[in-house]
Amino acid sequence: MLEAETNNEWTILDYLNDDCWCAVLQYVAVRDLIRTESTSRHWQKRLLQYLRGVRLTVIETSCKTPKRHSNDTRLNLQTQEYESFLIWTNKLGSSVVATDCYSLETLKIIRENCPKLESLFFHDLPDTPDSSGSGVFPYNLNKDFKSLKGLYFNNCCVTDNCINQFIADKALEDLELRNCQIVKGDFFNIVDLSSVKSLALEECYAP
Repeated sequence: MLEAETNNEWTILDYLNDDCWCAVLQYVAVRDLIRTESTSRHWQKRLLQYLRGVRLTVIETSCKTPKRHSNDTRLNLQTQEYESFLIWTNKLGSSVVATDCYSLETLKIIRENCPKLESLFFHDLPDTPDSSGSGVFPYNLNKDFKSLKGLYFNNCCVTDNCINQFIADKALEDLELRNCQIVKGDFFNIVDLSSVKSLALEECYAP
């Protein structure tokens, strides 16, 4: 302690241990913590260390969050802004358990940086490149999203074949499709529904 008192370069960051910082920072909104992240290298290190130990949802305020994530910390990043999302998932992707996805480019970032992802919300995905839907999702849930439990499509132009290809044999707990007008529901005959607790097919008008 004598050394600390005689060293003018020491700050409160040096006096509090990890448990103390966790107790203090849990009362501060994540968005406020993020705003201070560039204050100093020392503070950035301490802040990121704390944030990597919590469960983060990177979802817009207007989006519905699954009940299982009601106690998670929300990080309101604009996932449409590629650079910002890439930067922050590089830093904190290991803590992200739920996120929005607006493009295949964003999906690639999520796949590479969010290994503990539990819920994935797709919004406004464009038309499929061909009638079969092949190639729309270049990844497979079993191989690339091992912890995923909930999958949500909102206003997406995806076909039954596309969903079959993406889900494969993955057993999900939550599966929802809303305003997906190309989907007919044929994928229900193939996907594994053994673990489903919540299933919704709403505003899907395909003949």
